[in-house]
Amino acid sequence: GQNHYLNFVLLLPALYLLWQGRRKLTRFFWIGALLALIISLPFLIGPAFASLMDALLNGRLAQRNSARAVAVSAESFLAFAELLSGADLPRWAGIHRDLFLERLPIRGALPLFYGVSLLAALSAMWLAFRSLVRRDALTPVRVTLLLWLLCAPLGTAITWFPIFNDHYLLPSHAAAYLCIGACLGDWLRRPSRAQRALIAIGGAALIAIVALQAWLQLEFLAFVGKYATPNGFSTPLGMYMQARQAILAERPEQVLARLDGQYIGYNEQASIWNFLLYDVPTVRFLQAGIEVYPSAPTLFISHRCDSAEGQTFYWRRDPISGAPEGCFHITHNGPTFDPSGFTPFSQQARFANTAQLTAFRWQPESGCLALAWQAEAPAHGVVSDFFQGAVKFYNAAGELVAQADGYFWNGRYWRKGDLIVRTFCADSVRERAEQIAFVRIGLYTIEDRRDERLFHNVAVLNANGTPIGQFLELKLR
Repeated sequence: GQNHYLNFVLLLPALYLLWQGRRKLTRFFWIGALLALIISLPFLIGPAFASLMDALLNGRLAQRNSARAVAVSAESFLAFAELLSGADLPRWAGIHRDLFLERLPIRGALPLFYGVSLLAALSAMWLAFRSLVRRDALTPVRVTLLLWLLCAPLGTAITWFPIFNDHYLLPSHAAAYLCIGACLGDWLRRPSRAQRALIAIGGAALIAIVALQAWLQLEFLAFVGKYATPNGFSTPLGMYMQARQAILAERPEQVLARLDGQYIGYNEQASIWNFLLYDVPTVRFLQAGIEVYPSAPTLFISHRCDSAEGQTFYWRRDPISGAPEGCFHITHNGPTFDPSGFTPFSQQARFANTAQLTAFRWQPESGCLALAWQAEAPAHGVVSDFFQGAVKFYNAAGELVAQADGYFWNGRYWRKGDLIVRTFCADSVRERAEQIAFVRIGLYTIEDRRDERLFHNVAVLNANGTPIGQFLELKLR
């Protein structure tokens, strides 16, 4: 988010413009400024109550950042020159950067790209000279462009970020090209013979560099569109579209995806497919350790490239080995529940969020406890639907021996009739399996506050709906 926060540097040219036009400001402007201040209050109140303010007051922040003292660095200006040139684009080929450069016909011309950065610097120097020596009606425009150009590099020249990122320079990116245009406009008014020659040479060089930049970008897009680039450019969205069309052709009411996790906005593949399948009524995602056996017809998506059933769509291939970096596999044939080894749980009790334990399978040799559940409807906890499983193992004397707490399936995905099997494993459980006599099972959600973390347990209800505790107990021996 720091690249977004850094937009505050644009206040510098904005305040200059307000100062230049101060005599023309009306009461409507000040009313608007007051409204803007009111809108900004929540963003000011938040930091005022955050622990960051406490840290500033008592010096903890200085202690925390003592390993990297605040200083002035030229890193941001060097990164800005590189950003304007586009010469570092090949780094987005990841581990195959050198291979991309070997196949690039114009690789020897990459240093010439810094001509754009040089031209922007010379243009800025000219605008500064004109603003100081030959002031005219366009001076405020020139000063505004200069402030805009310099605000981001100057703002990031102070090392107040743990890690510098060239994204922080984006607020000033467009100003560089506007400075070049403004300088050209000055020179075209009454150009001397020398200025005409410089304009012709500079213009030809700029056109040549822009053409080479366009060629580089086309070559790069062709490379990353065909070959896998780990640690570089991610899988192009076009690779997903064939799989999306195949899914939509099935007209599914439900899709169940086992990709990289269940958390939309955190797990990349889940987030992408949640967006791509916006027109499918129900799309749900699984996490490792969770199996779901739907009661209604469901289309399954996974990364199982070795499956012979269904359709498989491969991603890009490695330019050296030819191996695919991954795939999408689509099938109607999901896993079939095997009840062997499961012990029915007959206690007439359920959790208040409608989750009901139906069976369990204890595997002491691997330290795993598989729990089969059913739910009546989607559920939500006190602050979220990110339910966690509390799995506490005890010996015959009632002493806690081990635990295997972990995530549960998000409540938004629950549907009536589905069978949910969550397997909890832990090395400590396997190592102390001989001591374990029973286990207590609970569900809870987590609430993180400023100074504490709260755990909200889900109540256990009896057949009449009366709370009887917060745990179910299973005898394991």
